[in-house]
Amino acid sequence: MKEEKNLLAEAEIRALQAQINPHFLYNTLNTISFYVRSDPETARKLIKYLSDYFRHSLSNPSKFISLAEEMRVIDCYIQLERARFSDRLSVTYDFSEDMLENLQIPPLLLQPLVENAVIHGVIKREEGGTVRVGLIEHKTYNKIYVIDTGVGISRRKLKTLLIDRKRRDHIGLINVHQRLVSIFGEHCGLHILSKEGKGTIVFANVPKVEKTKGKDDEHGN
Repeated sequence: MKEEKNLLAEAEIRALQAQINPHFLYNTLNTISFYVRSDPETARKLIKYLSDYFRHSLSNPSKFISLAEEMRVIDCYIQLERARFSDRLSVTYDFSEDMLENLQIPPLLLQPLVENAVIHGVIKREEGGTVRVGLIEHKTYNKIYVIDTGVGISRRKLKTLLIDRKRRDHIGLINVHQRLVSIFGEHCGLHILSKEGKGTIVFANVPKVEKTKGKDDEHGN
C-alpha cells in the first residue's frame, strides 16, 4: 500500500507538471519580448527566471525537497509575474533560515498555492493586493499557509473546490490536496477559508520531515 501511495503521489505531480499553464508561458514570453529592446538587462534576467522556474518545476517528483528549493521556484514565478503586474502584486514570506534549509516537503507543494492566489485572487482585484506565504511550527507538524487579499471565493464554489476534478481553473489546488492525502493521510489535505471581497487562506498541517542522511533514498531516490 505504501508503494501504491508513492506511485499515486508521483503520478499526481507528473500530471501537475504537464498542466503548467500555457497562458502563463505565453504572457511571460510577451513580457520578455517587450523588454528585449527597451531594457535588455531586464529581459536577460526574466529569461533566467523562466529557465530556473521550468528546471525546478520539472524536477524529479519522487523525492522530497528542501523548503528553500521550493521557495526558489516561487521566487522565479513571482519575479516573472511582477514584470507583468508591477506594484499590483506584493509578496511577503514568513520563514526562518533554519526552516528553509532543514525542512523537507513534497515538490510543487506551495508554488501552485501561490500561483492560485495570484491569478485567481490578487490580480482579479483592480488595485491588486498581497500574497503572504508562511509556516507555523508545531511539535509534530508544520502548518503551511498562503494568504491573499484578493477577490475571495464564493461560498458555493468553495464547497466543491477540492473535490471537482473537472475544474480546470483550480487544478493546482486539487492536485496539491490529493497528493497531501496520498502521502500523509486523510487528515493532511488542504483547508480553504475565504470571504468574497476580502481574500482567501489556504493551509495544510504537514507532518515534519527533517533533513537527514539517506532521506532521499527513503523517498525513492
